[in-house]
Amino acid sequence: METILTNYPGVKRIVRFRFSQAPKNCELNAASGQKVICPYNKVDVQFFGVPLLVSTTKVENNGEITEAKLTVRSSQDLPFLGWCYVAELEDGSSYMLGSDDRMPLVSRGSSSGVPDGEAKVKSYEITFKGAFAPIPCLI
Repeated sequence: METILTNYPGVKRIVRFRFSQAPKNCELNAASGQKVICPYNKVDVQFFGVPLLVSTTKVENNGEITEAKLTVRSSQDLPFLGWCYVAELEDGSSYMLGSDDRMPLVSRGSSSGVPDGEAKVKSYEITFKGAFAPIPCLI
């Protein structure tokens, strides 16, 4: 079993859009080398620090499965279901986590803030698995 790790440096913008608005045939387009076009209605995700986008590809039994993971710290409450996420990099390329038939998994980790008060910054991990993850796209 071979494992390939890919880092996508320089995430400068993160947006999200409803799962129901995801472009059709996302993974088929990715397989053919085409970029999918994200819908017009997007919501910006505010974040702190430097988000990290990493993908891990495991090759076994003559097949590949890739897991893309976007780690971000935000003061917003990100929804756990019903949204796809897009990370735009400093070089102008964009990658989508989610497709027209599968949602990404969103989990919230640690939070920080004042004692006995509302958490100010929450850590989120957005994970998407598939044959093509993350999916190249145009914002």
